[in-house]
Amino acid sequence: MPNQDPEDILEKLRSHLDTQGFEDVKLKAHGMMWPVKISPEHPFVALTNQTGEEVYGKPSVMVPMVGGSSPVYAFHKPLGGIPVVRAGVRYWDNRAHAPNEHVRIQDFVNGARHIARIIVEFAKLSQ
Repeated sequence: MPNQDPEDILEKLRSHLDTQGFEDVKLKAHGMMWPVKISPEHPFVALTNQTGEEVYGKPSVMVPMVGGSSPVYAFHKPLGGIPVVRAGVRYWDNRAHAPNEHVRIQDFVNGARHIARIIVEFAKLSQ
């Protein structure tokens, strides 16, 4: 969830384990990532959707929140809350994170085209 602090969550987990009689369970954080959520109304999101539609020939599908980890927070917060988007380079049966994960060549090419269009359209905004 947006605005969660992983250090706070770790403390809450420790407290919960302790109150449930699991004081002997040791916790060790090997790294932390802070959640980020960009408003779907942000103009940069609209630009990304528009360029995706140009490349793929159909409306973009926005997924406002997904589980998992990514380095998005490393850009968003330190750089003043800039919007960060991800142009998906995949298809429904890519078997993400499985031993046979893969990407089709055309999906890779379209992903590169989408990213290039995002950059070109973003550059036009400053002219």
